[in-house]
Amino acid sequence: MPPQVDIQDNKTIYDNLKLTNKKKLIIECVVQNPDLSNENISELIGCSTDYSRTVRDEFEYIIKARSREIDSSSNKTKTQSWSSITEKQKEVIKRISDESNISKEKLDFDKIINDLPFYTHESYIKRTYDKHKHLIIKLKKAKTHMKDK
Repeated sequence: MPPQVDIQDNKTIYDNLKLTNKKKLIIECVVQNPDLSNENISELIGCSTDYSRTVRDEFEYIIKARSREIDSSSNKTKTQSWSSITEKQKEVIKRISDESNISKEKLDFDKIINDLPFYTHESYIKRTYDKHKHLIIKLKKAKTHMKDK
């Protein structure tokens, strides 16, 4: 299953820029899945590998700015409750909490990605971990408590 690319029309980084939807899709795809190759991006978006590479190179400054924008907004809007996070985030949190050691440095991201029921990349797992570590810890404690009973 291909990664979900989320384009929201009111992104300040895109204000006053004349970009086609396809270019925005490529930019968002790179921002949300930075490890994807140009070939993978071209398959997902429906363009040539050369076009994907050109957009990626030409708009590198936008990609960096957009990444900072996402990081900034995710730090400001830290989600505190289980009911307010996405199903994908819940799956990631559940899967990480199954690990014997939930320290970020000890996690096997490739194994976690392979175990998830959707396609994603390490960067998504790390962002989810950083944003919802408190939920991972709570769930890990609850699972440990239930196992001890």
